[in-house]
Amino acid sequence: MDKTKFVLNDQASGYPTRTVATTASRSELDRFLADGFLVQRGLLGSHMAAEMARAVLTLATAEAGRPGSEYLPDQSIYIRGLLDKDTLFHSLLHLETSLSLARTLLGPQVRMELEARMNYPGKAGVAVPWHGDLPVIPDPLPPLFCYPHQVHCVIYLDRVTESEGALCILPG
Repeated sequence: MDKTKFVLNDQASGYPTRTVATTASRSELDRFLADGFLVQRGLLGSHMAAEMARAVLTLATAEAGRPGSEYLPDQSIYIRGLLDKDTLFHSLLHLETSLSLARTLLGPQVRMELEARMNYPGKAGVAVPWHGDLPVIPDPLPPLFCYPHQVHCVIYLDRVTESEGALCILPG
């Protein structure tokens, strides 16, 4: 287990330290930094994934068509704020595999948001469009703009097979 000791810039508290231990190996960290992604399988287990998939479906049904929802009828729905909508998702706050990786790469203090995207099956041409997982980036870029440092953890609650279409993650 790889450990990193951080000194916090807090003079009033005597510059305390925090040690972060990651479950990722040194080679996995190096691969993540080189490629921009790391695939880890089976983080939740099939029972928990199925439970969360049912919870997402319940939320999607409740939010579909509501004003302000990010919903395309019979195509997809994007559900934000899962932590506020179902306590089942609170267990992801302690998903040590992902959390330890983020803390090792970004520092000991990280912020977590949980969101879900669901595509409805059975309609041709429904897809997640080509995109980058970043917050809104202004165009034109302001003179002192800095791209935010962040780690996105994407957890598929259903198996991804050829019948869902191509899944492509590009290095970098």
